[in-house]
Amino acid sequence: MHWIKWIGYLCLFLLFSGCGYRFSSGEGLLGGTVPSVRVQMFENKSRWSDLDVIFTNDIISELLRTHSIALENTPDVTRLYGTIEQVQVDTLNRSFDGSPQEKYVEVSLSIFLKDAKEKKIWQSRSVKDREAYFPGDTYQKTLAIQMDAIKRISKRLAMTLIDELGQGF
Repeated sequence: MHWIKWIGYLCLFLLFSGCGYRFSSGEGLLGGTVPSVRVQMFENKSRWSDLDVIFTNDIISELLRTHSIALENTPDVTRLYGTIEQVQVDTLNRSFDGSPQEKYVEVSLSIFLKDAKEKKIWQSRSVKDREAYFPGDTYQKTLAIQMDAIKRISKRLAMTLIDELGQGF
């Protein structure tokens, strides 16, 4: 019976300690520490054209949708910018004759915050996302399908990165 009492104490201790988990306090960087930002066009290091526009617009849309933060275009506010580091397209699986049956596109990017004095406030880790798709009948159809997959990835990555920025670290 004595050991049941000690197991009970151990369970209570674990319950109240929460295993090191704690809730974030405050509003985080966006809306808390950083009241307004200027979103700069992303740098595109991939071979895909116009991705900088797509990803920048999705970041702006996500900022407007989720945070009450002022978007400004003056040089004396905090600057939010990012880098599209890589876009990779590869085969996920093949049919019995060796032709690609399903493919995927993977995008990796990171974003940064710098204050008006160009001091880095925050940097995200390199974030990757992947979207599978089925190739089209022609090369042009496959490119259009790939671009649609990249646009879906862009929306998801914008949500992920803006969520990270809004957290109370």
